[in-house]
Amino acid sequence: MGLFKMAVKKTQLKKWLEAASTAEAVRLALLAETDRHYLYQLAAPDVPGYGRNCGPDLAARLERAAAVIRQHNTALPTLLRTDLCAVCASCEFAKRCTE
Repeated sequence: MGLFKMAVKKTQLKKWLEAASTAEAVRLALLAETDRHYLYQLAAPDVPGYGRNCGPDLAARLERAAAVIRQHNTALPTLLRTDLCAVCASCEFAKRCTE
């Protein structure tokens, strides 16, 4: 039986976490009132038994927290709630804000 890697879509949050230092990831979690380990689960929503989907409230907190951290490290990707949450991505108001 061969081992294989499952193709995982690289989410914006995953890109952010890869670019961030451990301290920045910890700060993101603290500012967004969540856990750093949960961020990694959110970054891989398509992985069966591991990934999680982000809700609108947490997506908004993550967007605000990432903007604060990005003021000190502009190399980090921008995180938008529409990248983090399917509900936000389909919201007509959020769509107008990102146009």
